[in-house]
Amino acid sequence: MRLRDKTLVFCLCLVMLMVLGWLDYVTGYELNLFIFYSLPVGIAAWHLGRWPGVAMSVASALISALTDRKSTRLN
Repeated sequence: MRLRDKTLVFCLCLVMLMVLGWLDYVTGYELNLFIFYSLPVGIAAWHLGRWPGVAMSVASALISALTDRKSTRLN
């Protein structure tokens, strides 16, 4: 796989993470979308290797935790 293709796959995985993070934020903390975060992680690990997969899993965990924290309404 060429560097250009790898960069495209990595960027598409990041876009997927951003869209999932936005959906997770909009739906609130009652609906847990954490299982869907494994899709960009799996794609990155499959096509790009171990370390991009690890980076994507860390990014997905941070995005999931951030959206859960921000979507919690404290009254």
